[in-house]
Amino acid sequence: RCCLKSVEEASRRPEDTDFKQQRLKAWQPILTPAWVIGTFLLVGIIFVPVGVVLKGLSDEVVEYKCQYDGSGADEDSSDCTISPSCKITTDDLTALSPGASPDPCNITINVDKKMEGDVYVYYELHNFYQNHRRYVKSREDAQLRGETFTSKNDLKDCLPLVEKGDTILSPCGLIANSLFNDVITLQNTEIDMAEDDIAWESDKDAKFDQPDDFVKERYTGTGTATDAACQTQLSSNGDVPSDQLSNVGSTTFEGEQWCYFYNNEDDITYLYEVFPEVINPVEGVNNEHFIVWMRTAGLPQFRKLYGRIEQDISEGTQLTFQITPRFIVDEFDGKKFLVVSTTTWFGGRNPFLGIAYIVVGAICLALALLFFAKHAISPRKLGDTRYLVWKDQ
Repeated sequence: RCCLKSVEEASRRPEDTDFKQQRLKAWQPILTPAWVIGTFLLVGIIFVPVGVVLKGLSDEVVEYKCQYDGSGADEDSSDCTISPSCKITTDDLTALSPGASPDPCNITINVDKKMEGDVYVYYELHNFYQNHRRYVKSREDAQLRGETFTSKNDLKDCLPLVEKGDTILSPCGLIANSLFNDVITLQNTEIDMAEDDIAWESDKDAKFDQPDDFVKERYTGTGTATDAACQTQLSSNGDVPSDQLSNVGSTTFEGEQWCYFYNNEDDITYLYEVFPEVINPVEGVNNEHFIVWMRTAGLPQFRKLYGRIEQDISEGTQLTFQITPRFIVDEFDGKKFLVVSTTTWFGGRNPFLGIAYIVVGAICLALALLFFAKHAISPRKLGDTRYLVWKDQ
């Protein structure tokens, strides 16, 4: 037994190598007063100028922010005026007749400082937890890329929101079906707001696509496109099975008339049917507002890009935005904001980073001065570092 125990203990001993016995060479600096004072001084000299630059870049950003829904939305704001109220509740939406829209409101922003293009328009939400674990997981990426699912058992990743009534949601999941659906329109005739190129190119190219059996064609007939006329056009081209012609529809998209076809509409509810005020059937999940929304935020207070103004806005201009509110925030004590902002090469307004650098740099400089004074007034005699060696074992 003694011998067996000795062999077992020996087998557990690490090999006699520099790495396993922790004998590798290492830098073990001795923190002398000169080293400590010099380090604090160097950090302070670097951090303070960097902080000043970052704070200056942040101050160059011209930003206007206006709350238009949620607690405090009716309070006066120096940045904007709202008329009439933009607040909306679930009861307000329920009271609307089918197909009707809520009354729009106007937000007027008085630009008191020139805004150099590009100018970005954002919506901002507070107290909306897009980072919640169950919310983030509730999506089916294969479905978003165009794969068709007809069984709810294949969409377990979307739980708890897979179906609407007796039909499968396409796309399913909490993220897709909680889309921000307020419609924001710039009313100034001399200024255009573009709503394209607001999503990541990688998202548009690789992560979102219409269903594999989706068909769209420009209407080639005369007059106004109708469902019947589109059925004739698509059936003559052989693009749609004869037993599915009832699923052919017509719409206007970007000033042109289109015919479109979604398969299995009796069994599947598509995105344009859930959010007809935001999503056109021709684009579906390729809508860039939808793609921006699907990239979930890491904090409960976030803003997402809605549009771009690719021109300068002169001082004294009044920007008027018309908003048709549909996104409910009172149920989770949330708030909605409209944000109009310029950027610099470093990004949008973020005074905290510059202030943080300045504060840390100032503290380091103060500590360097304090330690230098202490060392000059009452220095402490140090031992000879040549004798700080380990004895051989």
